[in-house]
Amino acid sequence: MRNMKNIYVIFFFLFVLNKTVSQPITYTFTALAGTYNSIASPTPIPEIFWGSDNVLSGTYNIGFSFKFGCTAYTQFRVSADGWLTFNLTGSVSFADAINDLSGYAAMRPGIAPLWDDLDWNNNNFPPQCGYQVSGTTPTRVLTVQWTQADWKAGGVAPGQMSFQIKLYETTYRIEMVYHQESGGLNSPSD
Repeated sequence: MRNMKNIYVIFFFLFVLNKTVSQPITYTFTALAGTYNSIASPTPIPEIFWGSDNVLSGTYNIGFSFKFGCTAYTQFRVSADGWLTFNLTGSVSFADAINDLSGYAAMRPGIAPLWDDLDWNNNNFPPQCGYQVSGTTPTRVLTVQWTQADWKAGGVAPGQMSFQIKLYETTYRIEMVYHQESGGLNSPSD
């Protein structure tokens, strides 16, 4: 009888441990006022450059293990159209994947801080896209930065946006930070 009780106790703890460990990470959205701090010398992502359009970068290292959903990732790719993906095998084969995150597999799993048909017409601030890992273990942060994207999509006088994704080691926190540059936004997501 005592052996049976021990077996029940072991199964109970295994059941509870399994349920606790397999819980997905939940994300909540909180809008905060803050300051956009541009990365002074990012590591360039050369595929995103002046004149590029509908481009998906090569693979880059996060610098640590980042858990998104229930999966840990160590590498990423970025798009000239304002999104980051952990999908290392997808390819860009679209003319305009605007505002449709559901039907485009190369974007998933991913994070889309400003997905739209962005243009890169400013040759004054290379690199147009870059990244930096800052901090020390276990509090490192990957910052991916898009600099002065023309967000116009049908607008005559484009407004420029710079924006960042920050991925935090250990807490798996995601931040998206925006900075409106010159010009007004004329019909974005047109």
